[in-house]
Amino acid sequence: MNQITLTESTIAYIQKLLLRKETPHVFRLTVKRAGCNGYLYQPVLAEKPEADDVPLTAVTAFEAYVAGRDVALLAGVTVDCVESSLGQRKLVFQNPKAIAECGCGESFSVKQTDADEDGRAGGQHEGGCR
Repeated sequence: MNQITLTESTIAYIQKLLLRKETPHVFRLTVKRAGCNGYLYQPVLAEKPEADDVPLTAVTAFEAYVAGRDVALLAGVTVDCVESSLGQRKLVFQNPKAIAECGCGESFSVKQTDADEDGRAGGQHEGGCR
């Protein structure tokens, strides 16, 4: 699997979010068929990993996983945390497999061959950006 990379700013941001939780949580990166381009990134804090999750072994500050079914779509992705001029933070995804992204940067599309690898190609998706 091509490595999924979390930048130092992303790791620091997620660590702060995890510290706010009353019980231990893990970071999970998943993809859902939605958005205006077909797939929507879904970074979540979960109580535990799912059975098919693959650990992101390069992340040592906390437990991090990618959904097993999404490994092919997310291979090579870099997740960065950027701060707006108003001080709000946002995760930004740099995906070498994305052939199109919506203006908000939260949804993307891939070549059909890459989509076929995830076993979910060809289905309908929910429309519109969040």
